[in-house]
Amino acid sequence: MADEVEHSTPIPSWWIQIPPTEKAKYWEKIAPGSADRILEQTYRQVRHMRRLAWAKISLSFLGILCAFASVALFVWLAKYYADHGAPTQGAMIITALAAVVAAFVGSRAIVSRRSRHASQTTIAENDIR
Repeated sequence: MADEVEHSTPIPSWWIQIPPTEKAKYWEKIAPGSADRILEQTYRQVRHMRRLAWAKISLSFLGILCAFASVALFVWLAKYYADHGAPTQGAMIITALAAVVAAFVGSRAIVSRRSRHASQTTIAENDIR
C-alpha cells in the first residue's frame, strides 16, 4: 500500500510511444531501422515541446514588457497634461490607469487562486484513491 504512489502529473505522451524492448526487437526483425525511426521521432517531439515552452516564456516576457511600456506611456502622458496646464486630465489618466492595473492584478490573483485550489483538489482526490 505504501509503495503505490499516484502522481497528479500525467506522464508525457511522447515517452509512452517508445515500445518496450521485446517489441522493439521484434519490429527490428520485421522492419530494420524502425527503432531508430521511433527514437528519432521521440527526440523530435521532445525538442518541439521544449521550443514551445521557450515560446511561451518569450511571449509571457513580451506581454510584461508591453504592459510596462503602456504604463510608462500613460504616466508620461499624465505628466505632459499636468505640465501644460491641464492637471485634471492628467489626474483622470492616472486614475484610469490605476483602475486598469488593479483589475489586471486582481484577475491574475483570482486565476492563481483558482488553479491552486484545483491542484489541491486533484491531489486530495488522488489521496482518496
